[in-house]
Amino acid sequence: MPQRDLVSWYPKDVLCFCVNTKSLVQTQQLHALAIIHGLLPTSTSISAALILRYAAFSSNSRIVQMMFNQSLPFLRSAFLDNTLIRARTMMGVADVHIFTFDVYNGMLGSGVVPHDHTFPFVLKLCTDYTEIKKGLEVHGMLMKLGFDYDVFVNNTLLLFYGSFGDLAGARTVFNEMPKRDLVSWNSVIRVFSDSKCYFEAIGVIKEMFLWSEFKPNVVSVVSVLPVCAVLEDEIMVSEIHCYGIKVGLDCQVSTGNAFVDAYGKCLNVESSRRVFDEMVERNVVSWNAMIGTFAHNGFNNHALESFRWCSPTSLNIPRAVWNQPLTRGGSPQPKCAARVGVSESDTPQDI
Repeated sequence: MPQRDLVSWYPKDVLCFCVNTKSLVQTQQLHALAIIHGLLPTSTSISAALILRYAAFSSNSRIVQMMFNQSLPFLRSAFLDNTLIRARTMMGVADVHIFTFDVYNGMLGSGVVPHDHTFPFVLKLCTDYTEIKKGLEVHGMLMKLGFDYDVFVNNTLLLFYGSFGDLAGARTVFNEMPKRDLVSWNSVIRVFSDSKCYFEAIGVIKEMFLWSEFKPNVVSVVSVLPVCAVLEDEIMVSEIHCYGIKVGLDCQVSTGNAFVDAYGKCLNVESSRRVFDEMVERNVVSWNAMIGTFAHNGFNNHALESFRWCSPTSLNIPRAVWNQPLTRGGSPQPKCAARVGVSESDTPQDI
């Protein structure tokens, strides 16, 4: 009976070791071990794991490219190309979008079909680097290959169109999605909100309440409340608040902060203060929102009092927060200023 080698005894363990190496030296040792026992360059999964570990511990891109090239004769797959793109991104390669586009074009030229992890990454780079023409090209290709039915791909595509202000394109992608998830709804709300199309953003959240199988979550609420605040739509804020209480979102610090701020900008100081008082946990944003509410509505004494309450705490409060109650009628308040080391001669712009 032939003696079993490391490959037949521990195929999964070798891959596990690759994923869990803690240093460059360990990665190099495991790389050598894999070569000795015939695992490389034939095992694409182990090659991919080692590529990512080298990227994590080294800035030498040559070893990463070498391992990729050695694996190509055995199996050229989208998985391996995606791994190379991810590794080069981790290493902080200059002009990573150009490199990614070259890899993507090489995949297509070699007959390798990109999969659902390829398109979102390429589209995100198109978004980050405003490569509109390339993004439109990628959109055409993913439709040709049938990935326009993939919710993850569509969510990234929606943000791509929204990033350069093509709201009609973003809305078309959203409307034609055969399947949506919470990210889809939150993404389209974000697109309209970022583009200052506030009424459209409100329309989407209402549509979400009425027709979607997914109901607003923390991200949805925190995204739409600033829109309500800009429009001073207190009724919508109250409706969302009732919903948040019903489903337990009001217990979240982030939603509590958003409600305090939204009520304050809708000139409802009483509701803003009630939400603040009922918060189980507060952070610097909570105090900032409450102080800002008082200052926005002309309750300067209340703003200063809140300031005095929060200032002795261990909160790491930035100067932008202190600046709100430090001015009343355009003049700095010297007693408060002294407590944070701000000179009486400093102007609000200096603080």
